[in-house]
Formats: sequence, structure tokens, C-alpha cells
Amino acid sequence: CIFFLMIRRPPRSTLFPYTTLFRSGFIVDPASGTHYVSNVVGSPRAKDGIAYIAKIDSQGNFIDRHFIGSGKNGITLNAPKGLAISGDDLYVADIDAVRRFDKNSGKLSGTIDLALLGAKFLNGIAISPEGQLFVSDTMANVIFKIDLKKIIRSRFWQAGRGLATPTGWSMKTGIRGYWSRHPTVGK
Repeated sequence: CIFFLMIRRPPRSTLFPYTTLFRSGFIVDPASGTHYVSNVVGSPRAKDGIAYIAKIDSQGNFIDRHFIGSGKNGITLNAPKGLAISGDDLYVADIDAVRRFDKNSGKLSGTIDLALLGAKFLNGIAISPEGQLFVSDTMANVIFKIDLKKIIRSRFWQAGRGLATPTGWSMKTGIRGYWSRHPTVGK
């Protein structure tokens, strides 16, 4: 089960009183009940390297408020949004790249750079039961498909105005994906 949450008007942060803190992505690990929450500090479009991902237990208590954070262990996180879990891997949509972390240690284990394919604002992310990663790009009006079982390969899965600025993702058995439309982007 994949769950994606997008908060439209985030509250001002008490941790960073002079910036806006966007709690952008949320997922529950089905194996452990652990919650992961991506937090964008500042602009959701800025490559500023000041974001983090919190890890919360199934009772709602912080395990580590900055479990994965920019500057921690050589990690750069700019504006993480969508999150997806497959096995021990936590996939994070971060502006124009997908980052893969170990969900237990928080260690970076790979980056898939989609900038060369025109990625501008990666948002929603989901993994099909067949091991395919689908990532929506709200600004480029594209959905990328990444095959995780083979040598990592990316390509456009869907593109064009008919997508109507895709944001969130959900996958069902088989290659059936459902995405939500951003209500204001692209108008």
C-alpha cells in the first residue's frame, strides 16, 4: 500500500521561524509501521540542500527528526517530496533526481538523475508490484518509468498536456497507475 500526502498551505515552522517548512511526502512502511515524512525547508523548487526526512514510530513518536538530512553523511537533499518503499529501500523524489536510501540506516545507496531527460519538479512516486518505479513531474507534465530490476534505465512513460500536471501516485497490481492532478499548476 502506498500513501501520498500533500499539504497545500503548510504552517510556519517553529524549528525554522524565518522559512516555510513544507511537510511534503508521507509514507508508512508496511513491514514495520514506521512513518517517513519528507520536509522541504524553504522553496519547494530550490536546490538549496537544507531539507530532511523524519522517521516516526507507529505510535507517532519521533525516532529521528532528521533521520536523513542534507549535510549528514555527505547527503544532499534539496526539496524531497514523494516517497516510496521497496524492501529495504526508501525512494525519494527530489526536484530532478530520485534518491535511494536504506530505510533502516538512512545511508544513501544511489541517485537516479533525471535532469538529462528534462525533469523539473519531481513530485509523486510509486513502485509497481513488478518492480517498476513511476515518478510524476508536475512542471514538465511527464511521468517517468524506471526499471529497478534491470540495470537502472529511465524513460518517459506518459507525457503531454493530457496528464494535467500529475502530482501523487498510487499503483495497483499490474501496470495500472493512478495519479492526481495539481489544481493550479499549468493553468
